[in-house]
Amino acid sequence: VQTCALPICHGLEARGLTRSGFYDAVAPGIVVERPIPGEQLNSPFTVSGFSRTFESNVQWELTLPAGETVVASGFTTAQQPDVGVHGPFELTVGDLGGATGDALLTVFEESAPDGSRVNVYEVPITVTG
Repeated sequence: VQTCALPICHGLEARGLTRSGFYDAVAPGIVVERPIPGEQLNSPFTVSGFSRTFESNVQWELTLPAGETVVASGFTTAQQPDVGVHGPFELTVGDLGGATGDALLTVFEESAPDGSRVNVYEVPITVTG
């Protein structure tokens, strides 16, 4: 439901929208549901969400301090039920060897034509151990 207090409006029109309809109608290519922004985590930890990406591929990297040095990276494959349809993914960020502090988890799709990052989803977190 959209709420407005002029001059600012928040939300989106959601009448008759189901969860699957949300995925197909308005969801970005990649959404991370866990961890949530600002969450404090011990490594290893699980990342989960849903995506609609080329060949179901989902790339990720974790930088510490936030946005500076890549301390872990990898990829997973979403369980998309069909081409062009969102599907769930889950991955594990392994033991970080004692690295702690403010971090940035970046989940993205690599563009097939040029290798650039598309559908980028960033989650600032804190790694506590």
